[in-house]
Amino acid sequence: MKSTQHLRVKYRDGGDRRYSFDQGVKMIANVKARFSKGVLTPLEPLDLEEGKVVVVSIEDARSPDKAIRPLRMAAGAWKGTHDPEELLRNIYSDRLVNSRPEPKI
Repeated sequence: MKSTQHLRVKYRDGGDRRYSFDQGVKMIANVKARFSKGVLTPLEPLDLEEGKVVVVSIEDARSPDKAIRPLRMAAGAWKGTHDPEELLRNIYSDRLVNSRPEPKI
């Protein structure tokens, strides 16, 4: 007989979610945690048995400033290497070329 285990995750916005799973079945839940002094501390309470071994996957929750930094560093990298007016002329002249066959009705 399989025993059913439950994991209840409470979120900071007041919501919570209960996960049910049978023993031996893989259960996945995403939980935010803070890393400090070599220890991961969950930001939400976990309904786990004391001493329970779990697998942890790490995904860095980047701040918006860190996420946009590479874009800002690349901004303007092409400045002075291309003539935007010439690019527009080429685009519009290419559109004038009648490369499609005339439809037969």
